[in-house]
Amino acid sequence: LVTYGPSFVCPVCVAIVALLVGIYFWHSRAVQARQSDSDSVKLPPSSLLEFAYLMGDLKRTKRTGWVRKKVHEPESVADHMYRMAVMSWVFGDQLPHYNTDGATNTTSTSTAKLMKMALVHDMIEAICGDIVPIERISGVSKQQKYDLEHAAIIKIRDEYLKNTDVGQEMYDLWMEYEGQQTSEAKLIKDLDKLDMIIQAEEYEKLPQNDGIKLAEFFKGTRGVFQTGIGQNVDSELMRQREQRLQSQQQT
Repeated sequence: LVTYGPSFVCPVCVAIVALLVGIYFWHSRAVQARQSDSDSVKLPPSSLLEFAYLMGDLKRTKRTGWVRKKVHEPESVADHMYRMAVMSWVFGDQLPHYNTDGATNTTSTSTAKLMKMALVHDMIEAICGDIVPIERISGVSKQQKYDLEHAAIIKIRDEYLKNTDVGQEMYDLWMEYEGQQTSEAKLIKDLDKLDMIIQAEEYEKLPQNDGIKLAEFFKGTRGVFQTGIGQNVDSELMRQREQRLQSQQQT
């Protein structure tokens, strides 16, 4: 450093040194990130196909609640996950407009993370099926359901994706969703419930369902929404549903 007198340090020189140190650490982190990417485990084509077949099972796994109600052409788990993933993308864009007092603050959420979590949250059903979360109906307790699903996500991580980075990421996202402690997890839980009652509304309106009543699905979601956007969309859906039911009574 250039000094002027016994105790004066050139401020420009200090700034230059600080900048060079910053550049050095940034470059080091970039190199480490590239090395981490290159160290990722390579899955053979056979493993990629095996995982694709597993995900294909979700297309053929019908959602249990709709099967029980004998709706016309019940949706698959993949149908449910797809709309959730797309809506999580849209919700991620709209979140800043819907943060309200008393709701979970979701301003710092990552849209990419939301979409991934929406895709992962029911992925385990390709292995353990869609277990109704009501013991008197499914015969499976809440703890047993969690244990079965947790074992399934471990199997996906370890056996199908063979401890790759993406397998670990899926596991971490699933655990975060189940933990319900982060804003992303709470938003995806809201979306999970919203998609269910949106689907119920669609089934009630479908002529092939011959006036089916699915009020229990709406009743089960009262007071559960944690985010401002979830609460607003739920309120609008309920307004539209009430208007539809009143119109039907008048005809």
